[in-house]
Amino acid sequence: MAPSRPNSEVGTLHPHGNFWVRLGAHIALAGGLYPILVIGIWSICWIAYSFMGVLAHGLWQVLFALPMVLVMAFAAGQAFIMGFLWAGILSLVFVPVIAYLRRLLDWPAHLDVAGKLTGSLIAYLATLPAALGASLWATDTFDFFPALAVFALCGLAIAMGQVAGCLAAVADLRRRRRGKLTASGLRFGVWQLLALTVPVAVVLSILKAAELLNPPMALASIAAAFCAVATWQPVTWLVNRWLDRRVAKRCARRVANCSTWNNPTS
Repeated sequence: MAPSRPNSEVGTLHPHGNFWVRLGAHIALAGGLYPILVIGIWSICWIAYSFMGVLAHGLWQVLFALPMVLVMAFAAGQAFIMGFLWAGILSLVFVPVIAYLRRLLDWPAHLDVAGKLTGSLIAYLATLPAALGASLWATDTFDFFPALAVFALCGLAIAMGQVAGCLAAVADLRRRRRGKLTASGLRFGVWQLLALTVPVAVVLSILKAAELLNPPMALASIAAAFCAVATWQPVTWLVNRWLDRRVAKRCARRVANCSTWNNPTS
């Protein structure tokens, strides 16, 4: 008798299964929320800078900052739509491809690992133009610091992609938290590595034809890989903490409802 697959695998091998559809939706939503978060961070920095400038330039510095914040708030709605559409298009293209590759390679990774890797990859592709621009721009020592800020924002996008992958595979995420899943899912057999060379060769051929096999592309890819590794465990911990708080609030609400039911007030 053939070994049965884990329960989390049921109905998810097809690229349009429940998990992959849920993953694409979460990634698209994360793509819409990402520019809002970036605009929020920029607005907070601008307000802090403006209030610090009050001592040196007077109250007019704050009056100048408030209209800019209103403009940023209006732009946030437009940015959400653009980010949602951009991440959604990438999800429609690459999520089915990754699902088919996973099935073709018979990769035994659990869904939380597959979701976080997919979210990281799509976030990397979504922010690749900005990372390439920063790599081309960083030709001087003083230009390197703004490039680091761009790479940090790209790392934030990768972290949000991992959050989307975690939320799309909450069942496996919680099972791993309870110690029921111990395999990392990042191990490949010899024949799987050999089969993996085919899509890698295709990607390298496409990059060579597009003249993207250059140092800026290498720098952007290395920075993205570093960000993905650096945020892997912190993102998992934060999502689990958030889920723990939700479960605790739900249990407290149920206890309160039971107490009210058993001891009704007059």
